[in-house]
Amino acid sequence: RDNAIRLIEYLTTPEAQAYFANVAYEYPVNAAVPPNPILASWGSFKLDRSSGQSSLSLYYGINAGDASQSIGDGGDGSARAATGGKDIDTRAHTFLMNYERALSSTRTLHVGFGYQRLRWEQAPANGTFDPLEHLGLTGSNLSYFPFISGLDSTMGGSKDLGADRTGVSKMEKPGGDASMTWVHGRHILKFGGELRFEKYPSVTEYPASGSLHFSAEQTTLPYTYGEYLQGGTVGFPYGSFLLGYVDSGDIGVVSEPRLEKHSWAFFAQDSWKINRKLTLEFGLRYDRQTYPGETDGRIASFSATALNPYAGNLPGAMVYEGSVEGGCNCDFAEVYSGALAPRMGLALQLGQKMVLRAGLGVVYGQTATDNGATLSSGSTNPFFGTAYGNAAFRLKDGFPAAAAWPDPDINQAVIGSGVSPLAIHPEAGHPPKQVQWSLGLQRELMGNLLVEIAYVGNRGSRWESSGLANLNVLTAARLEDEFDLDLDEEEDRRLLLSTINSSLASQRGFQAPYAAFPTTEPVAQSLRTYPQYGDIFYRW
Repeated sequence: RDNAIRLIEYLTTPEAQAYFANVAYEYPVNAAVPPNPILASWGSFKLDRSSGQSSLSLYYGINAGDASQSIGDGGDGSARAATGGKDIDTRAHTFLMNYERALSSTRTLHVGFGYQRLRWEQAPANGTFDPLEHLGLTGSNLSYFPFISGLDSTMGGSKDLGADRTGVSKMEKPGGDASMTWVHGRHILKFGGELRFEKYPSVTEYPASGSLHFSAEQTTLPYTYGEYLQGGTVGFPYGSFLLGYVDSGDIGVVSEPRLEKHSWAFFAQDSWKINRKLTLEFGLRYDRQTYPGETDGRIASFSATALNPYAGNLPGAMVYEGSVEGGCNCDFAEVYSGALAPRMGLALQLGQKMVLRAGLGVVYGQTATDNGATLSSGSTNPFFGTAYGNAAFRLKDGFPAAAAWPDPDINQAVIGSGVSPLAIHPEAGHPPKQVQWSLGLQRELMGNLLVEIAYVGNRGSRWESSGLANLNVLTAARLEDEFDLDLDEEEDRRLLLSTINSSLASQRGFQAPYAAFPTTEPVAQSLRTYPQYGDIFYRW
């Protein structure tokens, strides 16, 4: 006891309080110790204030963090200028205000407001870089070192160079709520509502500085074109890099997508004490919320029914929302309006020392948030080689021109087996639903010893599952049912890996699904539901 008292006394000394103030950034409780300059710059305010029948509480918090993926000079074995490391800066601000007022001896009013702001930035650890001055590379639209991939192989090479996915992701979330509690006889009634807004204004930099991918195809042997090599490879990706032959890549401009969504809800509940032994609880809540959408319709989403003019009018194309140029005059998803959530419970005293409790309730969660969509939904103009072994371009010729953002002719640019288009689910406006129920018995055995036996269950549906199902997967069942191909047969596996214009594909009767289908693509790609794309996953 004496040691505990001495410890508490020490913690209030100027020495200990100075440590808390300057290392832990806490407000000192010892008046002789000044707060840290950072805290002092925020000004002084009282967290709680009470005046008669009213009370006001305020809260402000800041959370800041810096991180770096670089170690030493380059951090990844690369020169500082070419490192793939990134500096990450995070800042979060939270403000809360709650006001309570007793309107009478049986009625209390509550009003609350909150605001949350998050800023998350990724920047190249090497800072700015002029690719024209130092590399002679033209066409870049941002002064960063370009992202270079594909240089490594079993024969050697290099790891990726430059940083990808740079930009600034932000979140702004204002909201408010109000409720009133009314004690009326044996009832405790509560009514209220809430309103929330979520905004995600971001700056997407990638691939404005350019993305370059190198492969072995540009240094391979021409006669191996379309041949099955028993899993082996020829050519050397790093050799293609030294020759300046780019296999594929992407170029864009800095873009500023802005996602938003909002929600509102109201509720009513009653706690009814029927008698000394029985209390019933029941209530009803209604929620309505939108899905994240670009404020000006500048983010395109995959449509399974839209015809693609650059893929022989096959189904599957990118469309914009609303009435913007290239828009579908539609909404990507429907906002669900049936989110009624009833809840009920009871507490029944069965004897002097035993209570039965039961409850049943429906809860609706939130529709999806940004999920990083803004940082991958900016300007893009991917490019590929037109034939086996041909380069998309040579480094000395510079990047091709980047399309504007938003691009009204996006289907010309966003196409190819290497493209995984953004896809928003038609039911993105339907929030997840969970039904919960419980039944339990509580029994006092002796003194402070209580035993409880309970059954608790819940069932959820429509949970957000980004990346769980691939819309463009080529299943073994589909191969067998539609194309009479068996993955257990070596000859069929060889066929699927052969290019579409190989002699084997021709002998088996397989051909390109549309005229512009690249001849370098394997037969397996041509048999996908949407052969003009790679994998397709719903973002939300």
